[in-house]
Amino acid sequence: MELTKYKSNQVLAHIRHDLRQLPHGKSYGNESVDPALSHLNYSLIDRGKTAAEVNQYRKAFMKQVFRYNRSNLVHAVELVIQCPGDCPEDQHEAFFQSVFAWYTDTYLVTKDCVLIAEVHRDEHKYITEIKDGKKIRKDISKDHLHLMYIPAIDAGQKHPEFSYRLNADFLTKKNVLRGMH
Repeated sequence: MELTKYKSNQVLAHIRHDLRQLPHGKSYGNESVDPALSHLNYSLIDRGKTAAEVNQYRKAFMKQVFRYNRSNLVHAVELVIQCPGDCPEDQHEAFFQSVFAWYTDTYLVTKDCVLIAEVHRDEHKYITEIKDGKKIRKDISKDHLHLMYIPAIDAGQKHPEFSYRLNADFLTKKNVLRGMH
């Protein structure tokens, strides 16, 4: 599992990356991405078909969220969760559905704060192994889920005009991360 926090000006670029909708001429920054296989990727939720639609959803949700006017605020958190190597191919989608349900039900105040739940199957990294004196090319990649959400918690009595308040620290404290693992 990998966790990354994004400021407001970084969110759209990562939505584009996750949806494989980078502007013409831009690279993914990851040489393992095979654009010919991107049609195998799928989403567990529908917040829009394009990065612009997902970003519009994000902006609409943020109207319900209290936040301080500071430049260092975390506006999105992304988890990347790999499918275990011993999970049978026909169980991958069920695994990702279970992970999505577990994480959103356990840690998030609402599933509405989730922007992206995209499963990537188009990244392949190969290594060369020597077995019985022969070079063998081995794929060490695993399908993985990108789960990006707005780190919103209940607004409480302090901000009754909002449903939620932005608080990435509360959702990513050390004890929370330990509990996830």
